[in-house]
Amino acid sequence: MTPEKFEELVKRVERKANENPKKYHLRVVSIALLGNLYYGIIVGSLLAALVAIGTLAWAGKVNYLTLKACIVLLPLVWMFFKSSWVPTSIPDGYPIAAADSPALFEMIDGLINKLDAKKIDQVFISDDFNAGVTASPRLGPFGGYRRYLTIGLPLMYALSPTQLQAVIAHELGHLTKGHGKTGNWVYRQRMRWTQLLAAFDARGNTGSFLVRPFLRWYGPYLSGYSFPLARAQEYEADAVSTTITSAPALSQALSNVQVGKRILSETFWLRVQEKAKDTPLLNVDPYTDMTNAFVSFSDSARIDYWLENALQAKSDLADTHPAYPDRLKAIGQSAVFHPPPVNQSSALLLGQSLLRLVSHFTEQWRGRIDEYWKELAEAHQKKLARYNELNEMVLGNSELSLDDVVDYARLAEEFDPEPTQVIKRWTDLYQQLPHETYFKLKLGGALLRTEPEKGMALIEQSIEEEPINLGALGTYVLGQYLLEHKRFSEASLWQQRHREYQMQQTAAEQERDTVTPEDALVPHGLAEEELEEMVTALRKIKGLTGAFFVQKRCTYRSTRPMYILGILTTTRFRGTTVAKIVETRRACAQGANAPGPTLVLSLDAAERALRDKIMDTPGGQILGSPWTLYYSFALTRLFRRKR
Repeated sequence: MTPEKFEELVKRVERKANENPKKYHLRVVSIALLGNLYYGIIVGSLLAALVAIGTLAWAGKVNYLTLKACIVLLPLVWMFFKSSWVPTSIPDGYPIAAADSPALFEMIDGLINKLDAKKIDQVFISDDFNAGVTASPRLGPFGGYRRYLTIGLPLMYALSPTQLQAVIAHELGHLTKGHGKTGNWVYRQRMRWTQLLAAFDARGNTGSFLVRPFLRWYGPYLSGYSFPLARAQEYEADAVSTTITSAPALSQALSNVQVGKRILSETFWLRVQEKAKDTPLLNVDPYTDMTNAFVSFSDSARIDYWLENALQAKSDLADTHPAYPDRLKAIGQSAVFHPPPVNQSSALLLGQSLLRLVSHFTEQWRGRIDEYWKELAEAHQKKLARYNELNEMVLGNSELSLDDVVDYARLAEEFDPEPTQVIKRWTDLYQQLPHETYFKLKLGGALLRTEPEKGMALIEQSIEEEPINLGALGTYVLGQYLLEHKRFSEASLWQQRHREYQMQQTAAEQERDTVTPEDALVPHGLAEEELEEMVTALRKIKGLTGAFFVQKRCTYRSTRPMYILGILTTTRFRGTTVAKIVETRRACAQGANAPGPTLVLSLDAAERALRDKIMDTPGGQILGSPWTLYYSFALTRLFRRKR
């Protein structure tokens, strides 16, 4: 089912759900049961066939056909039965007990009693900025549910006890009306059929006619038809929460989540990363530093901007949760960021568990980031050493190459960021090479500190002149500058343009990472001297018997050539091997002396259409004799059979 058809289905079903909710709910359950009915018919038929074969065997009427049927049917029955047991997993997190966190469990138990909800079997604390309830069956399709509540420690830091109570009440609200049970059951039906199709795909085509046509219709249809039910459950859980706690508490919690995730991603974790320059990893404790990260954030203008952005969100089909503004509207509240007072966050409800959790998550984080932290520290030290080297040359009036001057200007922005000197360095470079748009952009960025309007004009000119190469960088610089100076409406426009340029940049990179038979290939266009240097380098590569060099015509960055080097490794009396191809490609990528970005491709292993297109490009062959082509064509099929 295409995304367009899925959207059309959901919209049509939403209208039916609004017209007659009870009829719609019964329809969802019926559609979910349809999969089980199909399952029962297929398995029943297979078992009946096995019984018939067994009866024939018992009567002594066994022949080749009955044995073959038995060999085919037994695996089919096994795959169908195995698919019905959808594996369930315990949520990721650290389990806590009531004895260690009595205040938190008292809150949870109190809400369960008020809501008349199902009991929670285990509470987990995670390092996510989220909370949720899951219901996992002990006995697979036969039920026997265990219920888990997972709360993120960062979320607890961002909420007061009252706000956390509203969030937990929302999650328990799913269990009150059986939402967790029904939703998980429907989810398991989707997983069952996905697993069954995967099992058939892994085995091959045998028996696929039994399930594939049904699955192609049933899976997407079940997901789309149950979507409005899942969305309605979220609204009902919000209503339950406001009844048990209060609408202001829930709205504050929702707003704190919107602002809190921006504080973490755009300020807190960036400051933590900065510590890699001069602080050993063992001395960094982010989950302790996070304690008052939300209440201490004092940039009210940026908070207002984040909330305004959040209020522009629209509910979509990517998530069953309604968008933030729709949830606020449903409970009759407005957006208000209300962080907990200093040292009064809901994390204190964890009691004795808090220190253990902080230590546990910090150790986990250090383990995940250890290698990256070392890379950041090493990169910083290399940059510092390079800056000191260049600075000594400047102070000693030594002659610097153009590359040295550019490196010095870049590094000095970090290690000697005095505005006047930064502007002077980039001004000198831009005056020396006015055609280099990058220097214009960097000069514009430096001028933002002293002459902002002039700086912005230079950056905008740079973006217009080289949109693909400098668009993402230029729009990012402007967006960040405008954010810092509280010009939020302008910043929003530049951030949107930044996302668009990032997409173009990604597309440009992807375009240069692959080549297909549909791509336009043209002659390489090299001068004789350049081509001779390249051929000389290729002749030195062991195992290379032929080479073709062409240019790919690109949509993005069309002024910068993109080359394709097609190589052959087949010989007159022997074919080639995968190991030989890999080794030769690696050698060519490192030593071909190509004049620009080049994609090295094995023509021995390439599909016929692409191979022919590269070989037919005028002037493409730069290495190898006609005999090379003859033996390469003759041995390609042999190589593919060996492979």
